[in-house]
Amino acid sequence: YVDKADNSVVSVHVGNKAFMVKQHSSGKGTSVVPVESNLRDVPCLTKKDIRVNVAIALEDHYALSQDIEFGIANGKISILQTRPVTTRGLGRTFLAQEKVAEEAGIERGGR
Repeated sequence: YVDKADNSVVSVHVGNKAFMVKQHSSGKGTSVVPVESNLRDVPCLTKKDIRVNVAIALEDHYALSQDIEFGIANGKISILQTRPVTTRGLGRTFLAQEKVAEEAGIERGGR
């Protein structure tokens, strides 16, 4: 979670990772490999790696907190997907509001 007052990372949720996707040893494509047990609950990113400005820009664009998946290669960030945070039920409310707005012909964020 990010404190918007000072753009600091307040907390990070780390899921238990059983598998990871890596570049295939041939250099072409990817392969799925198990994560060593001692690394399964270790964050992939440091707080310094988290791009707060990108998270805030996506949240502003979609008008709702986002669950963002991205990759970083050679210092370049690539957004893989972003979707509304639904753990608090807000995503369903947002999607319902989007449907009502769409049916009324009202332009909203992300459209």
